[in-house]
Amino acid sequence: MGIEDMVAVVTGAGSGIGAACAKVLADQGSRVCLCDLNIEAARALSATIDGSSAWELNVADSSRAEEVFERISQEVGPIGILVTSAGVPGHGLVSEIDDETWHRVMRVNLDGVFYCMREALKQMLPAKRGIVVNISSICGIAGCASSPAYSASKAGVIGLSKACARRHTEDGIRINVVAPGLVDTPLLEPDKKMGKLEKGIAKIPMGRMGTPEEIGQLVGFLCSDAGAFFAGQVLSPNGGQII
Repeated sequence: MGIEDMVAVVTGAGSGIGAACAKVLADQGSRVCLCDLNIEAARALSATIDGSSAWELNVADSSRAEEVFERISQEVGPIGILVTSAGVPGHGLVSEIDDETWHRVMRVNLDGVFYCMREALKQMLPAKRGIVVNISSICGIAGCASSPAYSASKAGVIGLSKACARRHTEDGIRINVVAPGLVDTPLLEPDKKMGKLEKGIAKIPMGRMGTPEEIGQLVGFLCSDAGAFFAGQVLSPNGGQII
């Protein structure tokens, strides 16, 4: 039972991994709803994807998530697929990071996933069918020394996803996690400008960063019939950085 004509919500869809996921799901026949805080970026991408629509969404705002998901259900159709790609970086040692930065990273990267999953599950559970792919990070598996806040938020995404998979797989809902290593996205532009990426790339046995398209293809696989036996799993495309 494929995903043709299923309504797919992708957060952080305006660029990077989210945009790549949206394109793959659209190619597989889904009606994609591109959700992003940067509505102009979402609209620009939507103009290139037949049958898609753009929605302004701050995932850290629970009431806005509830409103947008309800409107999508009414105007496009019941949500059958959710991909949570919205995220922010969070550099700084625990001894240095301030409360505001810590809470912002948690609100977007973890609370945002929770809010979106909650609204999607409200629609998936009655249908006894649904697919969720949450985007975590290699930092959520192994920890990144320079980004403890980001690592904690992404580890939380893994724990949340596994708990929900344990509960809802029997309800016909497949929940999995993709935890990429270093991927060439706009999120890394500040690091590029400061020349900080070389050290990270040197730790990757393949000697390069991943591409958003590679992550999008993996998400597409998990949403397809070929990935139908995956539930509660964490797949980490990272070029061999952790094995």
